[in-house]
Amino acid sequence: MKTIKIAIIGTHCTRKTTLCHLLTGKLKEEGKNAAHLHEIATSCPMPINQETSVDAQLWILLNQIQHEIELSAKPYDYIVLDRCVLDNYAYFERAFVKSRSKEQLKMDMASVLLKEWINTYDFIFKTEMTPEINSDSIRCTDPTFRQDIENRLVQLCNSLSLKTLHQISGTNEEKLDKMLSIIINNRHH
Repeated sequence: MKTIKIAIIGTHCTRKTTLCHLLTGKLKEEGKNAAHLHEIATSCPMPINQETSVDAQLWILLNQIQHEIELSAKPYDYIVLDRCVLDNYAYFERAFVKSRSKEQLKMDMASVLLKEWINTYDFIFKTEMTPEINSDSIRCTDPTFRQDIENRLVQLCNSLSLKTLHQISGTNEEKLDKMLSIIINNRHH
């Protein structure tokens, strides 16, 4: 059986990690063999948030793909991802603009990786940006920075016309119910 990859995406501080834990736990309760891939940026040895660089984002992108390949090689029914290449690309794009386009080759490489890798996700759930912030003490809570990433992510999702993308909103329980309903109703993946 093919491993189902589920990505939960969105700007920072929108409760993605909590949703990943809830979804992974629920899948396990239902007897499924499920794994959770934590957000890769938290282990990046270089600065993230507004201070991130093209090299930091390239490190995150490549490590994201590597970890997904490693988990997909194991006998999991489901892999729940706290972010995916879409999120990383939004931060990558911001770092690229900040570098004044000095890193064109790396940006081109990231674009190719994004366009090829995006098709490996069976479900992508995008959280909405809310005024309240659930800070994890790692990600920046600056509202302007959060909004910039949100705008980039929305524009990117729209430009890619993703058939696997689903918007989720409401309480964590409502989001979890919606994700489970979509996953159950689309088991043909």
